[in-house]
Amino acid sequence: MLFDSGSNVSMIKRSALPKGIITRLLGDTKLVRTLAGHLKLHKVVTMRDIRLPEFDKNRRINQQKVLVFDNDNVKYDIILGTNFLSKTGIKLNYSEGNMEWFDCSIPLCPPGGLDSKEFDAMEDMFHIQVKDKIFGEDWLECFATEILDAKYDKTDVAEVVKGLTI
Repeated sequence: MLFDSGSNVSMIKRSALPKGIITRLLGDTKLVRTLAGHLKLHKVVTMRDIRLPEFDKNRRINQQKVLVFDNDNVKYDIILGTNFLSKTGIKLNYSEGNMEWFDCSIPLCPPGGLDSKEFDAMEDMFHIQVKDKIFGEDWLECFATEILDAKYDKTDVAEVVKGLTI
């Protein structure tokens, strides 16, 4: 599970849903950018009786709507965005390096933090997203080709110039 202060939506991977769960269709498909790429989300479920044992085994959150996604490149099964964090009052305290919920505090990162392989993968995805933003979504469909010099006759150029109107 990931607490994501950079996202305003909460999501769950379809493979993490219990069997027999019925999803509901959203009115409009939502497009969400992640480090693993773009996700097109069109289904939602309501999680009920949520517990966060890392903080407190006994405290429960009644319910939270989460969007359903299918993408094996996303490392986390559940991503809880700011809509969840603000609702529950969970604070990400970057200056102290911890997460706070009521009177409980736990460290932001696992003790080992990110290894170089995970950091490199995150950096690569960041650069891909920057290129997508600069070039637009359709840049992958474009192609370049070498323009070859053509041999032409001076009379051909004169015919082209005659056809131009200013």
